[in-house]
Amino acid sequence: MTDNLPMENDSLRIPPLTAVRSFFALGRHKSIRKAAAELDVTHTAVIRQVRILESWLGASLIETTSTGTSLNAQGLRFHNSLQSAFKIISDATAEIRPPGQTRELRICAPPGFATFWILPRLHEIQRQLPSVAFEIIPFEAHRFDPNSFDVEIAYGDREGNALINIELIRPRMRVLASPAWIDSHPEVRNASDLMHVSLIHERLTDVWRAWFEALDLVPGRLAGPRVGALTTVLEAVHMHQGPGVFAQIFVDQPLTRGVLQPVVDDSPRVDAYRLVTTPERYADPVVKRFVEWLHASLDEARQT
Repeated sequence: MTDNLPMENDSLRIPPLTAVRSFFALGRHKSIRKAAAELDVTHTAVIRQVRILESWLGASLIETTSTGTSLNAQGLRFHNSLQSAFKIISDATAEIRPPGQTRELRICAPPGFATFWILPRLHEIQRQLPSVAFEIIPFEAHRFDPNSFDVEIAYGDREGNALINIELIRPRMRVLASPAWIDSHPEVRNASDLMHVSLIHERLTDVWRAWFEALDLVPGRLAGPRVGALTTVLEAVHMHQGPGVFAQIFVDQPLTRGVLQPVVDDSPRVDAYRLVTTPERYADPVVKRFVEWLHASLDEARQT
């Protein structure tokens, strides 16, 4: 019998996997910046790896226009094929490491939640799950990506019938500023006054607009710079650049550094933080224990 003998010409033609992963991330996010953030590399590194893949394939996969870099028609076809391949790899991994065998838990969370809630309590999580290696990914994801993380903590709902959304907390949202900024803006006495001053915005979210709308105010064009994630907003506020919006659960000594003060009394509940994952991952006892810990850690905060 010769069925099990290797065939001399039976070889796999697989391009460099780092290049494939960079291309796949670029196609999934439709943004070099977001792909670089996911892979924890520079923008240049992402493009360099895609060029390596194009050279290996002998084909162009991306195009650059005035609106940015995107996949061309050939790149889209290749990306669709890769989605099937990554799904096969994910399924094969699940067979080897079934539910209950997790030894690593990848948690994606907005930088603010990761910095001001998870990291100060990381020792508590490790005490609950001492055999688990935690990877905290401080990243504003715009869709759940099972190839990059196991669970996501999202501000707002995640669409998708195949996803589990578990509401964790719907915090009050406070407006804070430095005493110097407050002293220099005596005209700001209530929430509507804030619509006429320069505000500090997160780059990828519109929390300020949602904050005003929760108070039944209709803001027009809001002034002020978009400076990045919540952690960057915090630094700008400490530098007297303007007021920022922060979840009440973060408004403690480490965040305010004993300096920042409320600008107005209003603190509406705008949206909820949710834990998002797939049914398969939620069946994992490690994920369930993490969810239980997260709920318990937020118990007291829900009362405020």
